[in-house]
Amino acid sequence: MKRGLVIGKFMPVHKGHLALINFALTQCDQLIVSMSYTLKDPISKDLRFMWLNEILGYKPSIKVAMSLDDFDNETLSLIERTKIWARFIENRFPKIDVVISSEEYGSPFANHLGASSVLFDLLRCQVPISATKIREQPDKYWEFIPDLIRPYFSSVDR
Repeated sequence: MKRGLVIGKFMPVHKGHLALINFALTQCDQLIVSMSYTLKDPISKDLRFMWLNEILGYKPSIKVAMSLDDFDNETLSLIERTKIWARFIENRFPKIDVVISSEEYGSPFANHLGASSVLFDLLRCQVPISATKIREQPDKYWEFIPDLIRPYFSSVDR
């Protein structure tokens, strides 16, 4: 069985994330979607975790997991950061065979895990969006927000 990994904050989950996850499913038999969070995140970890589980439909080939990110050090080089991430993942999950990502970290991260790396839409041509853009201007990027998540951005009490 080939096990894949997608990591992210999913803050919020958007159509680019979903395209990545759907692509990742074609690359492995079992997919772990690891949602990281910190205690200072602007969107609740529980809400994001619920969104992921509801949108992904509790598919048996997908395991959605939540992981406290209290170990990353953004002052380190990408190589050093991804070594730390890999140690965390190795202790948290079964052996990963392939890392699927849309970010530059994918290759070094996979290398530290002893896994292959598959990049998806690195230049964001297929789904030109980021969660940061959505948080900053949800109305401008409404089309990229899944229906389940839209009420969050319609709410006055975000």
